[in-house]
Amino acid sequence: MSTRLSNTLTIGGNTVTNIVSKTVQLDIASTGRAKFEVVAEQEPSGLVELHLGYTLDNMIPYFLGVIESKHQANGRWYLTCRELLGALSFPAPLAIRHATIKAVLDELAKLGVEFATPENAEYLNKIAPAFYHSGTGIEALRQIGKVWGISDFIFQQRPDGKIFVGSWYDSRWPLAAINDFPEHTITAKSSTTGELIAIPKLRPGIKLNGRHITEVTLINDRMHIRWSNKPLNA
Repeated sequence: MSTRLSNTLTIGGNTVTNIVSKTVQLDIASTGRAKFEVVAEQEPSGLVELHLGYTLDNMIPYFLGVIESKHQANGRWYLTCRELLGALSFPAPLAIRHATIKAVLDELAKLGVEFATPENAEYLNKIAPAFYHSGTGIEALRQIGKVWGISDFIFQQRPDGKIFVGSWYDSRWPLAAINDFPEHTITAKSSTTGELIAIPKLRPGIKLNGRHITEVTLINDRMHIRWSNKPLNA
């Protein structure tokens, strides 16, 4: 395995061969954002995909989103991007009687996103008398956890672009926990923040040596992480 982080950035299906710098911030229960400084022959447009890895045959999807703004200066393009989840940042008024979580998600999906829920979670079958909402789609997702009383409720965009909605315990994270990471390689910045070498599979939601990771910021080949010692709850 190489000790140098490799990355593959494609925009609109075209591979960007010259990435000057990158910053990607992923959070639990909010839209991930990214900034890229690149050299490209054509104006970048379309879907933005970033893969990371230490071997070219094992690159892991890390960011999937769209360009929010861009400008060109000194032969470089400066891109500000957001995850697909950002489509839910706009008003999404809802009024559903005898509501299920699926009914709420079906309405939110009309904003152009796809959802994923656990297969056998009991809360998916519960019917609420009504679900009224007048805020953004993101706020509607947060309301789901409260209305249906879901413990350790989270929602987040998966690497494939679908948005998981449900309890942390019903997500993929309990089985993905990292319990043997060398503690000395994490440089503590405070009681709840630290810095370490970039780990492609490290994302908000994962449990790292007992820490519930809530935020990961990738800056070139380093990661700044924020954690909680308590279970996550959006």
